[in-house]
Amino acid sequence: MSVDTVFAGGILVTSHGMFQANLEIRDGRIAIIGDSVPKADRTIDATGKYIFQGVVDPHTHIKGYYSQESYETATAAAAMGDITTCINFAWQSWANTGSGVDQYLGGRRNTA
Repeated sequence: MSVDTVFAGGILVTSHGMFQANLEIRDGRIAIIGDSVPKADRTIDATGKYIFQGVVDPHTHIKGYYSQESYETATAAAAMGDITTCINFAWQSWANTGSGVDQYLGGRRNTA
């Protein structure tokens, strides 16, 4: 099986800690984490760089009361920073303004 991409010499950041290793990608998935550097279609020198396996941002302000971000711009920016999941902040309603969800949806319930 051929290797698509190798990230060589990077510092892998996992839930178990950080360590230097090479990361092999096959068919868009992590195949092997190890010391060898096999021949690949593309080799990226990651020496001194941190490699994350995907980051969750649990508090974003996308298309909120004070945000200028659209879903398109916010998720594109997140992807550029290796953010794989965004959880939008749940705005609370102010007194006499109705449901925060209704305000967020702008009356567009059941339109999907």
